[in-house]
Amino acid sequence: MGTSTPRRLVALLSPERGRCAVVAALMVASVLGEVAVPYFTGRVTDWVASEDELAAAWPMALLGLSSAVTEFICDVTYAGTLSRALGRLQRCVFAAVLQRDVTSLQVTGTGAVMARVTGDVEATHAAVSEALSLLLWYLARGIFLLVTMAWLSPHLAFVTLLSLPILLLLPRGVGKVQQGLSRQVQEALAGATEVAVETFQAMATIRSFAHEAGATERYHQRLRRVYQLEGKDAAMYAATLWASGFSALALKMGLLCYGAQLVTAGTITTGDLVTFLIYQIQFTEAVEVLLHYYPNMTKAVGSSEKIFEFLDQEGQVAPAGTLAPDVLQGHLKLEDVWFSYPKHQEPILKGVSLELHPGEVLAVVAPPGAGKSTLVSVVLHL
Repeated sequence: MGTSTPRRLVALLSPERGRCAVVAALMVASVLGEVAVPYFTGRVTDWVASEDELAAAWPMALLGLSSAVTEFICDVTYAGTLSRALGRLQRCVFAAVLQRDVTSLQVTGTGAVMARVTGDVEATHAAVSEALSLLLWYLARGIFLLVTMAWLSPHLAFVTLLSLPILLLLPRGVGKVQQGLSRQVQEALAGATEVAVETFQAMATIRSFAHEAGATERYHQRLRRVYQLEGKDAAMYAATLWASGFSALALKMGLLCYGAQLVTAGTITTGDLVTFLIYQIQFTEAVEVLLHYYPNMTKAVGSSEKIFEFLDQEGQVAPAGTLAPDVLQGHLKLEDVWFSYPKHQEPILKGVSLELHPGEVLAVVAPPGAGKSTLVSVVLHL
């Protein structure tokens, strides 16, 4: 694809620019309110001796309430915007299926088409609706927290920044692996669905040959492949959580020891240290959330890649029009017609010849899969 998948996902929000701007403004306002609360908490610590703690308590309470209300409005607006955007994506996929020629749909397989229209779009919606919201929210929160931390104590902020490469580079490597696993899981699920659909459509033939055990084993083989891929995905996810939790704990211990030395030296006050530690805890939480949900976002990208690949496929479609011949005789004649689907070596139609005159009725009788529907599609140039 010429354009990257994340950019194409973002492009779905282009018609919702106004609502996106409102969401961004509400998000910034809410994050600013949350960041200001720990500042006044630290000021309460410094002002307890002067018995003026109410001067910081009232602003802290008002900022916390306004931040909560703003966050609620932001979440509601975001959910509506995302539903509208992904609804357009599902309509585009459905319209693309209707515009495909019958041959390409048969080659793709019913299971794969169903997975694109329903499964992949729903998986993308579920991952994006949760992961993207939290990623944007905690990314903005982390940026504001880091700026405020640098303003309070450049030394402690520098120690925090030293730990960022380990905390941020880890999910990128794991995310790439999980993105590839997500694509493989989607393909395996589509294959299992296709096998199930084919089995149900040929139920009479399977029963006549007493092949129930073979059909069941074929479906179980596809499911075992899905389970293996999902097991690898779960192991990678667990490794990411363990590594991120250990690194965050080490950062907290280092900041606590170094901050105590700065208070002793008089570089910062006790209130500044309390504020900074609260900021650091929230900043670590923001980084942990980013580490936690970034792989989920890559899963959404992996699922959407299959959708965009399906949309980018070029199929030969008979041109739609209203022109009709002046005289319609109704005379149909086929002579030595051969036809085979792409990726199938064995022809479906082998030397078919027939002739139909106006008023005649012809019945084509053959077992399932012999080419009855293919014959009609060839006659109709589908």
